[in-house]
This record gives sequence, C-alpha cells and structure tokens, in this order.
Amino acid sequence: MDGLELCRRVRARSESVPLMFLTSRDEEFDRVLGLELGADDYLCKPFSVRELCARVKVLLRRHGRREAVEALRVGALELDSPRHTARWKGEPVRLTVTEFRMLRSLACQPGIVKTREQLLAESFPHDQYMSDRTVDTHIKRLRRKLAAADPAFAGIETIYGLGYRYAAEG
Repeated sequence: MDGLELCRRVRARSESVPLMFLTSRDEEFDRVLGLELGADDYLCKPFSVRELCARVKVLLRRHGRREAVEALRVGALELDSPRHTARWKGEPVRLTVTEFRMLRSLACQPGIVKTREQLLAESFPHDQYMSDRTVDTHIKRLRRKLAAADPAFAGIETIYGLGYRYAAEG
C-alpha cells in the first residue's frame, strides 16, 4: 500500500493522530493531495534532520493543544484541562501543573503502561532536562493527594522495571 492509502486509512480511524508525509514525491499535485487527504505536514526529500525535528515538534505541540481542550472522565476521576481542575468522586483535588499533566497522560490511556521517559515528555513539553526519577516523586505526590480525597484510591500502579499505568477504578 502506498502512503496516500495509508493516510486515508489512518484518517478513517482517527482525526487526532498527527500525520506527516516524508517523501520524494515533490510535485505540487502530490503535496496538495497528501494534505487534502488529511496529512498535517508534507516534507519532501532531501530534507535536513534539523528541519524534520522542528516540524515534528510543531506537530506534537499542535496535537497536544487539541487534546488539552477536552475534559476527561475516567471512572471517578474528572480532569478539565481548560480550567486546570481535577476531581475525584466529585471532590476537588489540588494539583500542580506537572502533576495534572502526568495524571492526564496516564488517565488518557487507562491500562496502558507509560515509561518514565514518556511521562517526562508529556509533563515537561518544553525540552527541559529532567531526571527520570523526577517522575517517581510526582507519582508519589499524586497518590498522596488522591488518597486524601479517597483513602481507597489505588488508581496509579507501578509496573516494576517499566513505568506506571492508570487503573480506572472507582
């Protein structure tokens, strides 16, 4: 299957997946067709790695903004990104920006294990260097804050040697 067909199939399943063409097809017709079929960007060969990296960062930044607009409800957890509010069983939970981002990253995909590196990338989107052990500290604080709202809270599981996952219970 060619890239155009793959693009059609991806877009048929999801509008939110960031999609970029990297191709040697550099005619205006091909570029316009790729964008009309749903690609977010179209980069022709040869290209510099720096340009590719810059375009990927822009794509991911745009994608992150789209996802941040919506409110999220998973079991007893409610996260409202535009208002930066979190609730557990209807009770407000005060979170820092980083804690909120980390919890949202986990809760967006309940049951899926996220590595420390993935959580860092999603919680610190401005290319800051952070130790992956920073995640452990934030997870510990998140658990403490959510347990204060509900002592039976056990929604963030440690998967030893891998990372963390959100278990939608409650």
